[in-house]
Amino acid sequence: MPTTIDAIRRNIYESNSDKSVQITTIAALNLVTQINNIRSKEASTLVNPAECLMLGADHYVLARQDDSAITPHLTRLQSGTDNFNDNWASIRNLLHQLTSLKRAWTFCESIVSTRFDYYLFARPDLLYLDEIRFLQIAEKFRGSGNIALPAWHHWGGGLNDRFAFTDGLAAEHYANRLDLLDEFNAQNGLSPERLLGYAVGKGDCRISELPVRAQRVRADGAIRDENFELKRRNLPHDGSRILFTPEGVTIIPEARVAPVPFYNSRGIPASISRNQLVGQQTPATGSETHQLRKMEHEGLPRVSGLSGPPTEAVIQRLGAGSNTRRFLNIGPNRVTLNIQQETPTPNREPSSPNVQSYDISADEFFATTDPCEVLAGCIDLAHIKAQNHSEFVLRMIINIEQYCSSNSKIIFTDVVPINFEMTERARNMRARKDQTLARACTGDLWRLVPLLRRERPDLCIQVANCRPTGLVVISNLDPSSRKLRDDYIKTAHRLMFNHPSEDEFWAYIETLELFEATQVC
Repeated sequence: MPTTIDAIRRNIYESNSDKSVQITTIAALNLVTQINNIRSKEASTLVNPAECLMLGADHYVLARQDDSAITPHLTRLQSGTDNFNDNWASIRNLLHQLTSLKRAWTFCESIVSTRFDYYLFARPDLLYLDEIRFLQIAEKFRGSGNIALPAWHHWGGGLNDRFAFTDGLAAEHYANRLDLLDEFNAQNGLSPERLLGYAVGKGDCRISELPVRAQRVRADGAIRDENFELKRRNLPHDGSRILFTPEGVTIIPEARVAPVPFYNSRGIPASISRNQLVGQQTPATGSETHQLRKMEHEGLPRVSGLSGPPTEAVIQRLGAGSNTRRFLNIGPNRVTLNIQQETPTPNREPSSPNVQSYDISADEFFATTDPCEVLAGCIDLAHIKAQNHSEFVLRMIINIEQYCSSNSKIIFTDVVPINFEMTERARNMRARKDQTLARACTGDLWRLVPLLRRERPDLCIQVANCRPTGLVVISNLDPSSRKLRDDYIKTAHRLMFNHPSEDEFWAYIETLELFEATQVC
């Protein structure tokens, strides 16, 4: 505190001394007389607990630091792995910090006579180098659930947990992440930055960069040299939703607010409404369908019934349709737009396409590019083949649909796995019982079929009987629909962290109707 208090007064208190800003300061601190932190090389460093009074806070919420407050959490965590490998010392420190943070929030809520618009969560052991102007930061907030964080020190794909500026909704998720500890640790292993990413993502918060630098100060007053140019993660400046995946935080670009124009078959904008375009695309009368079944193969359960043509042949047939000229292909770190120069006819092959390739991720592509502008018309056929995680393909469907007409189609494969082991999100060949299929992996894309039918009954969703693992064709698209987009974060969280049982998988297989490949729309 003797080292940091001047910077706190100058860059926090005095920077917001405008009469229009009323500040209430709450100091929720754990009192200690000695610091022992192996990772920061602070060994048996004596401190004076009375230094906290230098903050001049309006309210103090103080507690003597001992392990009794964190024992239940620590005991459960110790059944797993110590990620820091320091005899649980760092985990203890984190639990004390999160307990203090929750204690501060509980006190905030008890002040019933005051309504707080914004919250700054600031640690007093940081030397703040830049002014933190509350109103300037709040100007960039949109809607509710906004949180601004520094863009440096984001370890393990998480988010910087040292300080934050939030609105009321995001503050609740930020301050109460101790409540998510058991849920998070069960699948991720404890890391403070990743835990914050999980809490902010689950709360469907909008994240933006807090352009403030701060240096860590040790208990003996030594100032840590920081490299602020080394940004572990680029954060948006105007607030974007995020998704926390097992690989870390993913920024979800905002949807374009301008309406996407409809185009006729020649690519000329058409002044017509969606009601004039929509015609429910249902399978033709007399379409042949058949059921899959569960069978035994060398004593192991497998799916039987996929007997149609290869997937590539079906995709080629769909792409050769008379009204299909504008193609979007989403692959691993590459997005390709194809414009067929001439509509094919039964007696003539289509001319060579005009190809535009983008060597970026699909998320980056949709954040920076309007496919309708490049294609001079709506997407006719989109093929998603980038990865086998259901939340990713769902996100691509959401992004693609806004650039489509009701006559467009979105296709993707791998919705009929041959056995349950193939539905792993991360392939584990050695652990599989059915070793002849150990290299095959469809991921959990099959879950999108019942999900889309339940959430978007207006869509026409057909699963084609084609080898090796089926093909989904989605039509009757509605570029104005926001149902999937508005619910995406919660839906994606369920897909990633609530894994279905083998019984659920076989129930899906045994109730799925396959359309003959020649009859899909």
